[in-house]
Order: sequence, then C-alpha cells, then structure tokens
Amino acid sequence: MKALAALTEEAKIQVKLFGKVKIYLADQSKFEVPDEQALEKLDAEIQALSAEVKTALAEKAEVVENRTRLEATPTDSSLKASVLEMEKTTAALKQQLAECKKADAGGGSRKGNTTSLHALVL
Repeated sequence: MKALAALTEEAKIQVKLFGKVKIYLADQSKFEVPDEQALEKLDAEIQALSAEVKTALAEKAEVVENRTRLEATPTDSSLKASVLEMEKTTAALKQQLAECKKADAGGGSRKGNTTSLHALVL
C-alpha cells in the first residue's frame, strides 16, 4: 500500500475513494493516444500474427498426427520377434500334428484319435 501511496503522490497513478475503499487507477492522461494510421498498422500486425498462429497450429496438428501414426506402426524388431514367435508356434503345432498322424497310423482307435486331436486343439 505504501508503494501505491507513493505513486499517487508522484501523480503517476490516480486514487478514487468510495467510502472506505480506495481504488487505484492508471492516469490515462499520461498515455499516448495512437492515431488512426498506427491503429490500422497494429490491426494489420494482429491479422498477420493470427494467420501465423493458425498456420503453426495446423502444422502442429499434422506433426502430432504423423507421430501418432508412426508410434502405432510396429518396428522391425517387434515384427521380427513376432515372426520368430509364430515360427516356434508353427513348429510346435507341426510336431503335434506329426505325433497325431503317427498315433493314427499306429492303429489307434477312433476314440483315441479324437482325444489326440482334442489335445492338439487345446
């Protein structure tokens, strides 16, 4: 409050009293009022900057979309790991199928084949 009182005494700001309430205002007579040309120039700058902001936001949205798409795309190493896992699974299933065929060729009963095939599916 002391700083506001000091500025008021120096006539840099104004104070208005409303009962017990003090309201401090900037002394607008100290400000330079821009002419019409300056206002038009400022309006043109605002429009140019607004266009730049709009362009930057569009570029940002495009970059975010590209990053999201790239993050969703599997990497070479993850694809190789998936292929290896599938090859192991395929080899295990082929081995189970060969065992079932071998058991079937051995003259096993129909009931036994069904159990073997059931085990293969599980």
